[in-house]
Amino acid sequence: MKKITTLIAVVFCITFFNSCTDGFDEMNTSTTTLTEADLSAKLLFATSITMGTSADYQRNYSLYDDQYAHYFSNCVTSFYTGNYEYNDSWAYYGWAQFYTERLKEYYDIDEICGEDASYTDMKAMNTIWNCFLWQRVTDRWGDVPYTDASKGSAVAYTSQEEIYLDLMSRLEEACDSIGSSSETQYDPGTYDLLYGGDATLWKKFGYSLMLRMAMRISNVDATDAKVYAQKAIAGGTFTSNSDVAKVECDLSGVGYYDYYQYIIVSWNNATTDMDFMNYMRGATTDYARADSLDPRAPIWFTKGNLGYVGFKNGMAASNYPTDFDWNNYACINYSSTGYFYFSDSDTSGSRLYYPVQNYAEVLFLKAEAALRGWGGDAESLYSEAITASMNEVSSVSGTTIAQTAIDNYIDGLPAWSAATDNEAKLKLIAIQKWIAVFPNSCEGWSEIRRTGYPDDLTYPDVSSSAVVTDGNWIQRISYPTNEYSYNEDNMPTAYKSSSSNYAKREQYGVWWSLCGQDQTLPQVYTPANTFE
Repeated sequence: MKKITTLIAVVFCITFFNSCTDGFDEMNTSTTTLTEADLSAKLLFATSITMGTSADYQRNYSLYDDQYAHYFSNCVTSFYTGNYEYNDSWAYYGWAQFYTERLKEYYDIDEICGEDASYTDMKAMNTIWNCFLWQRVTDRWGDVPYTDASKGSAVAYTSQEEIYLDLMSRLEEACDSIGSSSETQYDPGTYDLLYGGDATLWKKFGYSLMLRMAMRISNVDATDAKVYAQKAIAGGTFTSNSDVAKVECDLSGVGYYDYYQYIIVSWNNATTDMDFMNYMRGATTDYARADSLDPRAPIWFTKGNLGYVGFKNGMAASNYPTDFDWNNYACINYSSTGYFYFSDSDTSGSRLYYPVQNYAEVLFLKAEAALRGWGGDAESLYSEAITASMNEVSSVSGTTIAQTAIDNYIDGLPAWSAATDNEAKLKLIAIQKWIAVFPNSCEGWSEIRRTGYPDDLTYPDVSSSAVVTDGNWIQRISYPTNEYSYNEDNMPTAYKSSSSNYAKREQYGVWWSLCGQDQTLPQVYTPANTFE
């Protein structure tokens, strides 16, 4: 926690420093002197990382992705995004913060680094992080301003297909460049909130992110998906839980982030989702499991009065139980032995993190690639991925999950050998991946939309004011009202205010959605992924 606190405290100092730099260029520029450019590059990078994952978490993620991934449920009756309504004053934050802040930080860092060979690794790390942020943006909105996004408000939209292919190409170039220069490399040190300046770990993250993107498009562009998946695996993805990408949450009081310690524990604005808790305790009918409780459940959660039970996602206020009690439902485990431990009196020991990508996800991605015939043994990778998830939860909490418990859990799952085709095997991979990436709701929701699994999730009580026709699953976030005011001419034709799609715009798929670009996924459906 100390490094985050220090960085936030430095912001004021830098603001003051930058206002008093007349004649700065004439100052001593020896290698032992911290230059304005050095400090700005580090600080901008730290800001992009921490704010790119934490800023306005409730409005950016908790009221959207957390619910649509079926990880958490809203329990404030006046909040309606779970009922598929659109709230522009909330959703606009993620859009505006990316385009006005994160994107500027990326370009500013790139300009500071210039063509100086000593900044080769720094530029690559900056690019990898920028690609990660772009991926989140396009996965939420689909086609977005991309190619000329830094040039002003009236910018043409780029198709998600073009964006994905360009992002993977940029990742390849960035990963290839790391370690390529013979010059001593600029070191952002602790200002790098992911890896402390370790460029080799950034390279692993870059290839792991490339693998994520490749598999995301495997239903719609198997050719490019295979090429980039194999490049990523050959290049070197995560190899252990020590490679996990996550951002430490500041609890010092210097910074203020509305993360789970506030949203769930202090404010009681959300609780665990019924569907996810059903999977935690083996209470699903379509996914029979021999054992009763997932070994991760007691580390992730504490029992409510009703046990390991969650609240229905998207419950309409009129349908709330008359005796609704937040304490009835399982809560995140923030005790000293819990995965979400935090304490105001022990900020340095607290372990709240914003998830970016974990090792288990990478193994599940490899398992799916193997299932598609792109190398490797799918069943072995599937088992390794589950084990990696269990071990990661153990390592974070300090509460050991014994190997026998892991083996028993895997043995109790629907048998791999009983899965008669690739679709059935993908279902096994996708459901366990959905569990393992928790609480990374951006990925959880994306994988539901991409694969259709889990396919037994509870449908919400859709509001009469919803931007989804009742009976269809939500597929995207609406474009902000500001775009309709200033950039509608450049928006995709299907989502202009004159289009018939406009009123119900959140029900239409993005490019890689299982239902197809601009198509809908009905409440009752049978997943049909492609395996070319």
